[in-house]
Formats: sequence, C-alpha cells, structure tokens
Amino acid sequence: MNKKFLSAILFGALMVSSTGTFVSCKDYDDDIDRIDKELTELKSQIAALQTTVDNGDYVTGVAKTADGKGITFTFSKGSPVTVTLDVKDGEPGKDAQKITFDKDGQMLIDNEPTGIYPTKDAEKAPVKIEGGFWYTLNDKGEYENSNIPVSGLAVAGSEADGWTLTVIDANGNKQEVKVPTAASLMSEFEIVGLLGDDNKISSDAVVLNYSANKVIAKWEGPKGTIAKDDYIVATAKDQKTLLVRMAPSSVDFTGQSFILVNSKGNSQDWLALNSAVAYNKVLARAAQKAGLYTFSLAPTVVKKADYKADAWKVDGSDINTQKLALQNEAGTFTSQFGIGVTHDGTKMDDATVKLNGSTVLGTESTPVEIDLNVDNKIIFDAANAVYDAYIEYSNDDDVLFAIDHDNAAMTFKATQMPDSDTKAVFKVVVRYLNVNGNVASKDIYVKVTKSLVDGVVYERTHKIVADATKNFFSIDLKSMTDKMSAENLAVFNRNALVNNTTFTVKDAKGDVVAGLNGAKAATLVAKGITPSFLDKDGKAVTDKIAAATTVKFAIDNDKAASNFKVNTPYTIEVVYAGADAKLADATIKLTLTLPALKDMFVHQDGIWVNDIASAYMDEAANEGGSTAANKAAIYTIKNAFKNLATTVGTSTFDANLDNATKIVGDYTSYGLAELSNVTSIREKDSDHMWIGTATGLYLLNKNTSQYKYIEIPGESTYINTLYQAPNGLLYVGTSGSGLIIYNPGKNTFKQFHTDNCALLTNSIFTILPEVNGNIIMSTENGITCFSSKDKLFYNWTKEQGLMSANFNASAGVLLKDKGFIFGSIDGAIEFPKDIKFPHYQFSKIILSDFRLSYQPVFSGEENSPLTEDIDDIKVLKLSHNQNTFSLKVSTINYDFPSNVLYSWKLEGFYTTWSPPRAENIIHFANLKPGKYKLYIRAVSKEEQNVIFEERTIDVIIAHPAWLSFWAILCYIVLGILLLFILTRIIYLKKQKKISDEKTQFFINTAHDLRTPLTLIKAPLEELSEKAQLTASGLNCMKTALKNVDALLRLTTNLINFEHTEVYSPKLYIAEFELNTYMQNLCNGFHSYSATKNIDFTYESNFKETKVWFDKEKMDSILKNIISNALKYTPDYGHVSVCVTETKDSWKVKVSDTGIGIPAKEKKKIFKLHFRGSNAINSKITGSGIGLMLVWKLVKLHGGKINIDSTEHQGTDIRLIFYKGYEHLRHYSIVEPNQELPVKEVVEQAKVTETPEKLQEMIEAALLQRILIVEDNDELRSYLATSLAGAYTIQACSNGKEALIIVKEFWPDLILSDIMMPEMRGDELCTAIKTNIETSHIPIVLLTALNDEKNILNGLATGADGYITKPFSIKMLKARISNILSNRDLLRQRYAMATKMDSEKPGLLPAEANTLDWKFITDVKNNIKNNIDNTDFTVDSLCSLHNMSRTSFYNKLKALTGQSPADYIRDFRLNTAAQLLQKKKYSITEVAEMTGFCDSKYFREVFKKHFNVSPSKYGKEDKK
Repeated sequence: MNKKFLSAILFGALMVSSTGTFVSCKDYDDDIDRIDKELTELKSQIAALQTTVDNGDYVTGVAKTADGKGITFTFSKGSPVTVTLDVKDGEPGKDAQKITFDKDGQMLIDNEPTGIYPTKDAEKAPVKIEGGFWYTLNDKGEYENSNIPVSGLAVAGSEADGWTLTVIDANGNKQEVKVPTAASLMSEFEIVGLLGDDNKISSDAVVLNYSANKVIAKWEGPKGTIAKDDYIVATAKDQKTLLVRMAPSSVDFTGQSFILVNSKGNSQDWLALNSAVAYNKVLARAAQKAGLYTFSLAPTVVKKADYKADAWKVDGSDINTQKLALQNEAGTFTSQFGIGVTHDGTKMDDATVKLNGSTVLGTESTPVEIDLNVDNKIIFDAANAVYDAYIEYSNDDDVLFAIDHDNAAMTFKATQMPDSDTKAVFKVVVRYLNVNGNVASKDIYVKVTKSLVDGVVYERTHKIVADATKNFFSIDLKSMTDKMSAENLAVFNRNALVNNTTFTVKDAKGDVVAGLNGAKAATLVAKGITPSFLDKDGKAVTDKIAAATTVKFAIDNDKAASNFKVNTPYTIEVVYAGADAKLADATIKLTLTLPALKDMFVHQDGIWVNDIASAYMDEAANEGGSTAANKAAIYTIKNAFKNLATTVGTSTFDANLDNATKIVGDYTSYGLAELSNVTSIREKDSDHMWIGTATGLYLLNKNTSQYKYIEIPGESTYINTLYQAPNGLLYVGTSGSGLIIYNPGKNTFKQFHTDNCALLTNSIFTILPEVNGNIIMSTENGITCFSSKDKLFYNWTKEQGLMSANFNASAGVLLKDKGFIFGSIDGAIEFPKDIKFPHYQFSKIILSDFRLSYQPVFSGEENSPLTEDIDDIKVLKLSHNQNTFSLKVSTINYDFPSNVLYSWKLEGFYTTWSPPRAENIIHFANLKPGKYKLYIRAVSKEEQNVIFEERTIDVIIAHPAWLSFWAILCYIVLGILLLFILTRIIYLKKQKKISDEKTQFFINTAHDLRTPLTLIKAPLEELSEKAQLTASGLNCMKTALKNVDALLRLTTNLINFEHTEVYSPKLYIAEFELNTYMQNLCNGFHSYSATKNIDFTYESNFKETKVWFDKEKMDSILKNIISNALKYTPDYGHVSVCVTETKDSWKVKVSDTGIGIPAKEKKKIFKLHFRGSNAINSKITGSGIGLMLVWKLVKLHGGKINIDSTEHQGTDIRLIFYKGYEHLRHYSIVEPNQELPVKEVVEQAKVTETPEKLQEMIEAALLQRILIVEDNDELRSYLATSLAGAYTIQACSNGKEALIIVKEFWPDLILSDIMMPEMRGDELCTAIKTNIETSHIPIVLLTALNDEKNILNGLATGADGYITKPFSIKMLKARISNILSNRDLLRQRYAMATKMDSEKPGLLPAEANTLDWKFITDVKNNIKNNIDNTDFTVDSLCSLHNMSRTSFYNKLKALTGQSPADYIRDFRLNTAAQLLQKKKYSITEVAEMTGFCDSKYFREVFKKHFNVSPSKYGKEDKK
C-alpha cells in the first residue's frame, strides 16, 4: 500500500464530511516524546469538551484551526471548544488529498485508486491500532501492519453518525470523546399528515400535476436551461405541506438533509424537496407534540426523454394510490405519505407580477416612481406557481442608472441619476416560467426620483373644534426650504406645483388608509381633510408652491369621523412634485383629539358646562342648591361632533346622528379660581375681562361669571402677556407663537412671528400700552417697538448697547411721563420718555470667499479667473468649465448685523429675486455659456422694503473652443467643403456607373459572342479538315478562321478587363526564356502584317535570358500593344519590336509608323473607353479597353509603361519589367507550362491522336452515354450531332431538367454549359457531386467565362474538366475520351476489393471523388466487419448505407462494374484466398470465417472464381 496515502489519511486526520474527506493536522514523524508531553496539556480542553457534551449540547460544525494545530467544535448552544496539540518541533502537517469511494468500496485519493477496500468486511473497522502501529484492512478482509507508528490528534465520523475525538500517544494509548451531532441524536421521525392553511391536519395525498405542465418554449434562467416540451412536476394549487414530528424536541433539525425515496429505497430525483421549516403554531386539535416541522415539495423538471419512465406515469391518467417516503440523510428513519397525480392544467396557478406589493407596473408614459438607491422587490401573487424567474434591462439603461439586481431575491435598484437632460425612466423586463409550463414576461416602467432635501418631519396634535373656521392645523414650508441648498431651492421654486402634490396617509400600524396612497388633494378632501397652500397674507396659492409659506389642513368633522379615529396617531406623507418628477417630501405625525365637553354641547334651559371635571348647573340652581331637576339637565350634542364618541369618568357619551344624550352629574359652584395657570388679566370693558392662561385665552363675563374660550392660532397656546389697545384690538404675547393681534369685533387674528417679520423672537414677555402709535414689548432677546400704523418692528438688542436683553414675563410698566421700566434677569431697567431706538448704520456690501467647483480661488493663482480681489471686480470672466461657482456676501458693521438680510438674482438665468434671508452664500452650478448680470441686495430685516445697498457684477462664461466664433466659422467652411466633396463624389459615382454600365454591356456582348463563335469556328475547322477544298476555297476558309480568331481576341480583352476589375490581383508566375517567348509571340502576327504589307520585325540584344512573369497576363499585355500597332499602321508601314536586358530588368519597345496620338489627348490614353479622335475618324473599330487593360496588368507585374507619340508620324511604347519576382506582392509559382494551379484547364489544345487511334476510342465508347446540358438550341444540336456517332446522347436545356434526367438516363458523362436559366451549370455540378447516388458521374463544363476566377470556381465545384468557348470539336472529343478512359481505370481499381487493404486511409487516387472513395471504403469495411455473418446479404449492406436497393445497385455498378451480390461474393472469396495462403485454417474454417454456411458450395464457388480448388490454392506458394 502507498504510505503517502496512508499518512495523509490516518495521522492527525480530520474528517470534515461524510464523503470521506480528511485534512492532516500533524505529520507522523513529529517527535514522539514531545507529543507525550503536550498530551498532558489537553486534559483541561478534553474535560471542557466532555462537560459540554454531558450537558446535552450537540455539534453544529467541526473545523481545523487556522494554524493547523487543533480542532474547533461549534455547539448549538454553548461556546465553541478548541482542542489543540501544539508540537513545536517537527515539520508542519500538510493537507491530505480528497478521499472518496467507488462503487466497489475502493478508496480513491484525488480520484486515484489506492487498492484499499476498507468496507469489504462490515464487521471490522477500516483501521485499528495495535502495538503502537496503524493497521489497515486489506482487500482480503485482513488487517495489515503499515509499520507507521501512532501519535497525534484525530477526529473521525460524519454529520449523520456524530464525531469521535481521539488523542493517541506514541504507544498507541488513546483517549476518546464521543461528540454528537443533530442527525446522530434523532430518536423519532414521523409524518403526522398534511397541514392546511387553517392549521388542520388531514391524511390526504399530496397532489402533483405533471403531463399538463409541458414547457412551451426553451427556457434559460437562473435554475438552468429547460428544453421545449420538458415537463415541470409541481404541486397543484391550494396544496398542503407535509407536517413531520422529529424528536428529541431539544434539537434543531432545520439544518439537516432529507430525501424522498420510493418503496425500494431509491432516491426520487424527479421530485424536489424544500428544506425543513420549524412549525410553532398551535394545531387545531386537542393536543400536540413538540418538534414539529413542515416540508413542501418544490417544482422540478423532467426531461421529455424521461417522461413516462415510472410505472405510475404511463397512461397519463390520474393516480391517487402511489406511496413515497421521507427519509433522513443517514437512512435511519423513514416515514411514508401518499402521492397522487393529476393531468389537469386548470389546477395550476398563473402568477401575477407585482412591484413593491402593487400590481401597477407603469407604462412608458406613466411610469412607476421609485427612489434612488432603494431596493425594489418583484413578487408574484402566487409564488408557488412560478418555477423560475429573472430580471432583464438594457445595457444603455445600466450605463445611465448603474442598476443593481439580484435574481435570487428578485430585487433591483438604480444607484445613480442620469444627466439632467435625460428623462429618468427605464424599463425592467421580468421573465418567468410558470409551473404550468407557460413562459411569460412583464414590462415594468419606472421613473427614478431623488428628493432635493432630506424629509422634514412635523408633529401635530390637533384638538377638534366645532367652528369650521378654526378647525385646522398648519405646517410651514420654510422649515423645509431652509434645508435646501441654493441650487436645489431654485429647482424647487421653478418646478414644484400645487396640483402635483400627493398625500399618503397611514395608520399607527403603517397600513395605508383606504384610497389615500399617493392621492391628490381632492381625494383627501373627500376623506375629511382639506389641504390648501397659503401665501404670507393667507391667500390661496394654486400654481407654483414657491409663492406659498404654509400648508393649511382643514378638518371636516362630519367626513373625518368615518375615516379617522380620535386619540390615534396617523402619518401623512406629503410629496411635492413638478411636472414629471418628485422634488421633496415631508412627514406629518398627526393625532386628532376631542375638545372639552362644554365645547361639544349646546346650552339648554340655562344650564351650561365648562369642562370634564365640572358639574352642571343653571343660574337658579346655583342659588337654590342641588335639586333633582338640576341634576337631570339635558344637553344636545353640537352638530359638528354628532359622529364622535368619548368617555368621561364612569359615564359614556355615545353621539348618534339624531339623538340627544342625557348627561347626569353632581354640580358645584365655581369661581375664577377654577381657571388654572392664569398668566395675565386685562379688562375688556365694564362687563368682561380677558384671561390669559397656560392653555389659551378666555373671555370672562363679570356679571354672569361665565367665560368663553377663544382659540388662538399658532402651535403654542401659552400666554405671557395681554394688552388691549384703545381701538379694541387685543395684543396677545405668547410663549412660542409670537405676537397675535385679535379683533373681537370681526373675530379675526393676525399673527406675527420671526418667519414673517423682524420680530426678535417668538416669545413676547411684556406688552406696554401704546404711546404715539408705538407699542413697546420685551422679549427674551431684547426689546422691540411695534408701529401700529405701518405694522413694522424696530428692535434694540444687546448688540446695540442694551444693558440686558433677557427680560421676564409680565414684568414691565409704563410710567406717567411716558417712560417705562422692564424687569430682567439683571434687574429692573428704566427707559426715559421719548427714548430713541438705535438707528442702524449700514456699511457697504463686501464680497469674499470666491470658490470654483467648491474650491477657494484667489487672484494671482495659476488658472485663476480673478485679476483682482472678488470684492473689487466688476466683470467676472470664466471659462466654460468654470461654470459652478459661489461667493460670500457680508458687511463689516457689528452693530446689529442680524438686521441685514440678503437677496439676489442672476439676470439671464432667472429674473425673480430670491426671498430675503440671513444666508449669505450665493451659489450657482452648471451655468451655460453666455453673459449674465448678478444683482445683490442688502435689505433691512425690520423694514424689508428698505434696501441698504445693491451691487451688480457682470458674469461672462466663455463658450468652449469648439463653440467659439472661429470654430463655428471653420465648421461652416468645412461643411461647405464637405458638401462640395460629397457632390463631387456623387457626380463621379454617377459617371462611373454610366461607364460601368457601358463596360458591362460590352462584357455581356463578349460573353454572348463566344457561343456563336463556337458554332462558326468548330464547323469551319471540321470542314477544312474533311472537305476537299480548292486553293481559293482554302484561302477563304483561312480568312474566315483568322477573323474568328480576331473576334475571339476582342472578346477575350473585354472579359479580361472584367477580371482585372473584379478579381484579386494575384499572379501565377513561372520562369521563361525571354528570347524564345518573344519570338513565338511575334510569329503569331506575321500573317496579319503580311496581309497589310507591313514591315514587321523583331530584334533583341541577347541570345538567352531567364525572366519571371504570369504568361497569361503577359500575353494580354504584348498582344494588345502589338495588335494596336499593326491595326493603326497604314499599309506598307513599319512596326518593330525590340527587346533589351539590363542587370536586373528587361525592356520591350514597340515602334510603329502609324497614325499616332494627338498631343492634347496623351493624358487620357489609359482611361477607360478612350480612343483618339484620329482613330475614331479612321473608321478602324475598337473598344477603348485595350490600353486600360495593359496599364493595369503592367502595374500588377510591378512594371512601368511609357508612350511617346506624334500625330501622323507614329508611336513608341516602352515597357520595363524586373527579371525576378521578389518585388511582387501577390503571386504563386507554377510550372512554366502550368498556367493555373488546378487539375486541368484545356483551351484550344491541339489533338495529337491519329485518326486510327481516334476510331478505336470511338468504337470502345459506343455503349457509353453522354448528357448534354446547353441552353443554346443550335449549339446543343451541333454537339449532339457531332457526338452522336460515338456515344448515346441525351440533351436538355437547363440544370433542373438535367437533375431529373440523370436519375433516369444514368449518363457516363455530363457535358454542361455554365450560364443557363433555371439552374446554372456550376450549381448542377455541385448538386451532382454532393449526391452519393450521382457523385461518380464526371462533368465537363463548357463556358464563355475564361478568366482565372471562374475557372477556379468551376473546378472547385468538382468539375472534371473546364473547356472555354469557342473550342475545337476534336479537342472536346479527345477530352471526353480521356475522362471516360480514366473512369474505366478507376472502376477497375474500385473492383479490386482485397487490394484496397493495402491503401492507406485518406490516400485518394487523383481521379477519384472524395465522396465516391468514402462510399467504396465504407462498403468494403461493412463487408469486412460482417464477413463471417452468413445472413449478411445485399439488403443488409443497403440498410447499413441507408440507401434503397436500386440506388445502391446503380451506385456500386457504376463505380465497380459489379452488382452488389457479385461484389460481396468476390470480397468473401478474395478474403478466403488470403486466409488459405496463411495455411493456419482448414477449408471448413475458412468457409465459416468468410460467411459460407456450406463448405461444399464454398469449394464450387471458389474453384469457379480462381480456376483451382481451395485445397490446391492453399498449397500453392502465392507471392
């Protein structure tokens, strides 16, 4: 056994999972003596571990310590316990490999077999200790000494069985502690039944839905890919969960694993089980046991291929008798339950998507609003109806909003706002797969909002009153707007609209009051609360909120009574919004309370009530004592409170709509003393007195001793002082609500506070009588003088020299001489009459602390826009990226600086002044380039119409360089230039299109000419050879053929020109001897020059030199130049060709005495379709393409061309080429006589066969069949007539007809044109060569397309030959004969079955088709693999090739010349011959090995085939 493996497993091993993974804590070579010493230190740790176990705790985790020297046990209740073996000497331990076991019980380490079978003997442990050494169990079931000493610390076991801590010394002595786990402690396991939503238990079966849940489309989600037509197994809707009891109840089993098994104990993978959930509710039965858990079945997927694999799923009918069992992971406890199957799709829910609990998902025009950086939860109303789901959104939206999402939790949130110009709306797509198999999706449109300020919270307790004009509470907007930055405030003021404000009302539990979720004001009014926005004068604001200062909420008691409860806290969430976005929000914590009972009842029979604790009496009873009549007074509930109810003492007053309620109680006399916390008293008139208290204002009737409560506005009702002016107005100084002026005649109030005037503080302590229209008051921060005429306050503070600023309540008196005294915390202060309040001396405005992008900037700094101090600057010039700036405004006067408020506006940005405020930082952000004027005012807080000073600064923000005047001018110029270029390009393209159309016309004409040229040239050549012509007739024949060749050259030029335009400029070069090449080329022009009596000469300055070029292209260059020279030279002229060489190059000069080229037209000679004017007038035909083609081909060779010409004198054309090919860019090297790297291209080749040999080939091919496919009727007829004597001919006009005829005619060769209607010839070739039934048929393509690209493409389709038009009929016949002869040789090779054994795989004969070679190879291999099978027949072979018997017969017959039966028989016989030669087997054995069931028949067939018996054949020595 490998000791490396053993040491990794045994010494200090820690098994951390039940699969058998061990981690080493120590190497076995640690010093043994030191281990013994360290063992003594473990005693306290082991004792602690044992104590924890004895106390009933169990382990929830086992792990090695970070330093690898110990093991930590984590317990369910107590603290973790760590056991450490700290051996300082020795090498540190190493982690062992992963240990697993295969199906035979063999131990594998990192999937490598060890040869150890620890489970072979179930009665023996895998390892044991004996004599201080480790023993292991071998595959014979015997213990084997490993010769490795024992020492160390080990933990073994599993979650299912518990753990055992073992400490072993060097002598093998061990100490063990058994450590239980939750799974190992399980003592009882029982399925109680199915639990319903009503907590009732039933014994029903769990109903599953299966075949009705076919997945309608492929699904790819977080749970993996599900194929279309797979099935989802899920519980039907309204199903119950399994209720299971497990003991002991003290153990938490929620973390344990459980599985589903069938009656055979096999795991049921087709059904998923959710984790256990502890059940703590009270069951609907008499008694219950602890330790209850619920299990639900999760939806799972069954592949279509596995459907109906189980017996209970076969017939697709409902089943109710199947049994499954729930089993713990260790397999020690099992409990059964019933399961049924339904196939009714209606029993499955369809889910409805909800966003944040709402079914409103928004549209693109009306999206749902969400907050920035807040998770939005997507849920399904029937969550158990959804198998899988995920969230999608576009990449563009992700970039804009930085969206985070979690498919597991189905949440998403936007973490950033897009640019202000971008509409903050994006779409989220929720895709989900229902358990009924339906794939669905929902689009959610959301709009991201961000509040301009953190939410403001108001707390209001409103006492309901009967007077509708007083039954309201208010909130001020200033406390919210003060928290906004200047920039945000500007945004709020511009955009916030009254009509877009929404209200959400929630009760104490946080539940939304019905109908009040994001409701507009009208909806809230219908519920009994009417919100209205008011300006500082109390007038209603209906447009922009910026004009409002407060929001008033009026209570309609009648409506509110049916929607709200008294003494119950409510929360009103107010959202202020603009046209399309939320801007700010506020929260009002509101509690409505009842007023005193006296305010709830109408006085009847002279009886009245004052408050809850008072008795009830009338005036007569007050003098006559307590009588029964007085005690039974009747009070009618005021209409405003008719739906309210309250409790007083032991009596309950139930206020019905129409009934009066009788209130009975004792009565007592009362006096002024019954009003508690009286703070101020003033006489109103002779009959009435004003009483100020801590709870409000009262009016006392001195005659009747009755008093009336006057409800005053403001948050605080605590009254410090009262003063009634001569005009009857009552001035009320409050503690917290400022100064309130009450007009008793009109019952109106006017409130002054720090937010709407220059009042020092909202606490008024003493109000002195009016003197000369001024009323003096003391406050907690100084004294103030109120002008009753202009309603302004003038203040005197300690900052202005006041001796004491903190005065006491009701401590002041007006002296007879009009002086006055106020009592303060520093004593009494007397002020003489006519004292003048300090006059504020204003100092000029000072600007400072200029900042750019929140960073301070000073003059003189690098890149600073300030040329001087900001206070001195008149014009502030900023660059385009300095458009966010701020500055501070202040004064240097320390005399009452708080009396100065600041206001500003930026002309060009907004035109309204900002509200005067103490804030003195002016800030602007992201201003657009342009000119602005900043206005700054300092105004008096006491008199805000008094402007101390106004300053202006011109602010100029420069346009960026790309938007400057010169840049825009450049853009215009460039635009005009671009427009000109585009116009020019369009013009040139139009001209090129016209030129291309002209060229294409010529090219198409050239293609069309080549077919009739074939019908002219071929018969003429045939006639010239066969017919006996006179000398004159023969001369005429030659003239005709010469002109046919001339036409052919012209069409070739046109087609070559197309090739140079379209095809890639690749050269196929070879090495040629230049002198020989040039002489052969010039010889071709002697006959033409002779007819015109032109002196045509050739000369060179060398005998022999080798050069490289593409012969086809070089031919085109030189033939065009020489033919032009001859064509445009008059009769009896002179044309010369001179070739010279230098060291690296060679030159050609072609000179003539022709008509020349006009001087003004020389620059156009290489342009397309150019012909000289003198050439046109000469009536000599031409296309204007030749020199253009020459120029292109010369450039391809890297050469140069130069033309010198004089009109009427002649022309010299000079060509220069390099000898080598290193300068060329795109080329391939071919053999000198190989023009293209293809199988073979035959064009105008000379036929060398003698008539006798040709006759022999014709006779040999009499029975061979040729299919001619040609759309030209005359050419098709000519070919059929020319070939009819030698072959059986069938003809058709296009590829589609040919495909039909091939399967009937089965030709030996197909001769096809390329350019045909319906189906082209190359398409026909592809179809034939890719069909296994026809791939063996050779195809020869005939075409007018003679350029390299088309030739290569034609051969690439599998064509066996490519012949260009016009062609020689003799050449065509010879080519057909050669192909058919090669086909016969290939057929013989295919027929030699056994000889193919020597062929190497993939070694394809040159004539063979890849498909055919594979076919014959597969046939041979299939016969070879079944050669000993006597039942192997032709039908068997056809079946292996997936072919019909007829198709297979035709294919094999065409390839081998043999029928399938003959081929199989010959293969068997040839194989038998090979076996006999080996002389190892008897004839009978050989017959059986080769598939002959009868040895006698084998002998007969063998002798017939080899002309010798098998016995003799085996004795012969074959070589």
